[in-house]
Amino acid sequence: MNVLEKICEDFYRNSVAVYDDFISGKEVCLLLNNIKSRKNYLQKAGIGNKLNYRLNSVVRGDFIEWIDPEKETLFADIYLNKLSPVIEVFNKTFFLNISKSEHHIAFYPTGTHYAKHVDTFKNSDARLVSSVLYLNKDWTAEHGGELCIYSENGTSQKIEPKSGRLVLFESILSHEVLECHAPRYSITGWFKRNSLF
Repeated sequence: MNVLEKICEDFYRNSVAVYDDFISGKEVCLLLNNIKSRKNYLQKAGIGNKLNYRLNSVVRGDFIEWIDPEKETLFADIYLNKLSPVIEVFNKTFFLNISKSEHHIAFYPTGTHYAKHVDTFKNSDARLVSSVLYLNKDWTAEHGGELCIYSENGTSQKIEPKSGRLVLFESILSHEVLECHAPRYSITGWFKRNSLF
């Protein structure tokens, strides 16, 4: 079974797929150094969208910057281009009609978290699959910051934000980022279809 087949099988069985070393340690360093060099330009992240958008540090503590793949060639070459075959096989396997994706850098300072939520919006059903690539070198359990995903049957899965790890899950699933005890970096994104409403 190849990597794409394994990702699809895990996603089919659990609505979650975890793949370690999706990018190399050298590639992690390149992306992480780039993000750290522009950290002062990251914006405080909000919740909701369109007219519902607002800042709420009690709910969400990260800072973000959206990635333009046409301008951000480093991110496109190292990561986004590697996601293209994943999106293609998800469309063929699950008939999701994914037509685009969007991604942003996410930085969680020490002591921040993101409370339990879903990635879909009340006024849009475009987001189908959420993706997270972690860029945290030498991360340990003591650093916290796990992604906790809650399944529809009430069980939960905690995933450590280890360097090079890719996580894919259904955007309708409730999830949270637990409190970080060290600076936490990732690229978060969504595989999207054209919204039906």
